[in-house]
Amino acid sequence: MRTFSSIADAWVSLKFEGLFTVRAEEGLAMPLSPWTKEELEYGWFLMSAPADEKHLWHFVMDARRNPEKYPPLGTDTAGAAMGGCIDFRFSRSLTLAARAHNDFLKDQPGDWVNEYPNMHRSSIDLTVPLTTDNGGVLETEYGYDLWRSENVATGQATAEDAVRFWMQDDARFHWGHRNAILRSDTDAAGVGHFAGGPLGHYWTLDVGTRTR
Repeated sequence: MRTFSSIADAWVSLKFEGLFTVRAEEGLAMPLSPWTKEELEYGWFLMSAPADEKHLWHFVMDARRNPEKYPPLGTDTAGAAMGGCIDFRFSRSLTLAARAHNDFLKDQPGDWVNEYPNMHRSSIDLTVPLTTDNGGVLETEYGYDLWRSENVATGQATAEDAVRFWMQDDARFHWGHRNAILRSDTDAAGVGHFAGGPLGHYWTLDVGTRTR
């Protein structure tokens, strides 16, 4: 996936909003060949996302590429994935899903959020499927029909702390958070962060694969 310079970010902004880009040497807006959807989405993220979300994306990708930098802690490491993977494809829709999820969680009592599986709910109505279940919002609203998973961390002050929690302090969750990051068959990911609410910080990573 392309990493954009500040000038290229401006190109993508114009392309994303108005189907135009800028030829830097002339300073003119003019139609050029289309960018890929992935490039447009990633450019949107680089330009508009808060710094903490960019940091979260960075550390998730670093953990996926280099899991040896995030070794499982403790003696109960059975079932913890160890191998690195190719990058997630950035997903704008999963980023919007992660942000919406944080917006819901921040309005709930902290004790409720931290009682499993409430951190994966999208409603206080307990009959509504969890976000990752069949019929949950990641499938019905965001289109991830083949496979989906979600990591949530609350209270950690930094993106790195959240990712290290998922990657290294996950034995009590049977390494499900770590393995979601290191699942090689997963196609795409999006991230969200909210600062505030009863728990101070809400970090969400949504990942999935859908029918193209």
